[in-house]
Amino acid sequence: MRKALLILVFFCINFPLYAQVTRIDTLAYKPIHIPQKQGPRFSEFLYSAGLRAFAFEQFPKILDQTTREHFYSSAFNGLFFKFNDNQISYRIAGSYFDKDISLDGNCLNCSGNGNLKNTTIKIGFEKNITYTRLQPYFGLDLGYTYQKYKGSYVNGSDINITNDAVIDRKDAVLASPFIGLKFNIVPTVTIAAESNLTVAYSFQKTEIAGTETTEKRPTKKSWEYYFGPVGILSVQFNFGNLY
Repeated sequence: MRKALLILVFFCINFPLYAQVTRIDTLAYKPIHIPQKQGPRFSEFLYSAGLRAFAFEQFPKILDQTTREHFYSSAFNGLFFKFNDNQISYRIAGSYFDKDISLDGNCLNCSGNGNLKNTTIKIGFEKNITYTRLQPYFGLDLGYTYQKYKGSYVNGSDINITNDAVIDRKDAVLASPFIGLKFNIVPTVTIAAESNLTVAYSFQKTEIAGTETTEKRPTKKSWEYYFGPVGILSVQFNFGNLY
């Protein structure tokens, strides 16, 4: 009886001690998080809209124009919109050019004066190389351009016609790879400049009004290559948080 009582007392004393013992290796700890200083983020906006502030570029060739010598400047004549998925920005852009110009043809004593209109629509993508305040980028645009020249043209001694007597129209599909550089003034406001090289397949229709008749030349199809050293200088506004 005495032994049974001693065993019962020993059990009552030691049971709470065993009940409080927990194996250390079974505990689960949350990972330690060390806060880091967050700087401004420059590529976490869902949408961007912008204004084409300036451009200095070539257009499809007009008549017998020497393409290497003709660059045209324009300002505030285009808009674009971009959708950003934080990896690639998809964009659509449009521009309109309307200006009186002079021509130098690809022959002796070839020249002309008239009005040039050009409408271009492009869709494409761009990829940032970095995501800091200064962002180099590259991409590709595909598009369509419609161009119309109306004016005079002197082609040596063969054609000497008065003003508004020549109408030269061009429709072209194009591919335009580009490289550019963006600078984020603040996360929501960006300025950008880019250069492009355009490869176009064009359909040219020319009408020449003589003294008594109007000559309609057959449609001419050709590949063309032209350059935009300042394809676009833009100001864009970013909005819509990506996260």
